[in-house]
Amino acid sequence: MYAEFREPEHLLPQFPPGALLLLLVSHTDAAHVPALCAALRAEGRRAVGGVFPGLIQGGTSLAAGLIAEALPEGFTRARVRLEGPHLEWLDPPPVVDGDGPATALIFPDCNACCVSSFLADLFDRYANRLTYCGGGAGYPDLRDAPVVFTEDGFLNRGALVLIGPHRTRVEVRHGWRRTGPGFVATRTSGTVVHEFDWEPAAAFYRRAVANYAPELLDRPFFPDINARYPVAIARAGSEDVIRDPVRETEDGGVLFLSDVPENSVLHLMTADADDMVGAARGAAQSLASVESPRCALILDCGSRANVLAEHFGAELGAVASTLSAARGGPACLEGALVLGEIASDGEGRIALYNKTLVLAAFDG
Repeated sequence: MYAEFREPEHLLPQFPPGALLLLLVSHTDAAHVPALCAALRAEGRRAVGGVFPGLIQGGTSLAAGLIAEALPEGFTRARVRLEGPHLEWLDPPPVVDGDGPATALIFPDCNACCVSSFLADLFDRYANRLTYCGGGAGYPDLRDAPVVFTEDGFLNRGALVLIGPHRTRVEVRHGWRRTGPGFVATRTSGTVVHEFDWEPAAAFYRRAVANYAPELLDRPFFPDINARYPVAIARAGSEDVIRDPVRETEDGGVLFLSDVPENSVLHLMTADADDMVGAARGAAQSLASVESPRCALILDCGSRANVLAEHFGAELGAVASTLSAARGGPACLEGALVLGEIASDGEGRIALYNKTLVLAAFDG
């Protein structure tokens, strides 16, 4: 359910009953979160949540308020601190019982320094036992501020993991296509690429983009160049993994929003609005092809929304109308704009995407 922020005593009675609440809060209302958490504690209610660049309900994007959902029975949570070179589990990692299906929902602080290591740790613990989906919490300007919380308040440089015994269908699409030959990230440090094909990365990237759009040669990476020509890590048999360049470093490297492994093969990517809207529609069609879900969680990239601009409503409308048509009636579509999309269908390692749409529906 969607709600505008009001005083907690008026807001809490609107929340759906359930053992554990998932709260997606627009960044414009982040200042109200501490009072909300205090009210939740006072009533003995448990919650997990994050601050995001925007919210999604049906075919509409929303710039204020919050979305509250009672998670299906059986979900348990854990907090993880992502600070410094090592992650720290503040709660015991949830136990997965039995041999049935299980799902992990993952919401890290997008500015945390070891998100990729955190996802690797999760996969080492649970492997393909789980289906994974989630997204990075944060502000649209990437400011350094706490963005994930429980009823106990904000967790600085943190992540939330929720695991439940439910079968989940996950679809991932972006609609970007390769352009030009591949190249290699020959020297990297986490989110910084120092060299592409043994050349300074920033100069290489600018030259590659200028081959297609000379007018972008001297423009800033963010928000100008990466809106039209991000790069992607090549993957065989599935969607390439988009990476968003943010800025040039002092030594001529490129800072990305997410990690780029050394020796990755990459491609310059391009897309138009029709490509991206078509990919979103395809994700909805695939999600509904086996069993039309009553409700679906949508995690769409905040940067993708900026690229689509006036066409973003068409993307959301395509997803909402496709799900509703498959059901023969209205389908519930709710979620958030995120900063780094997280997904795996239970058959491969967890991937951290950029400029991508993730749709998920679970059986609870």
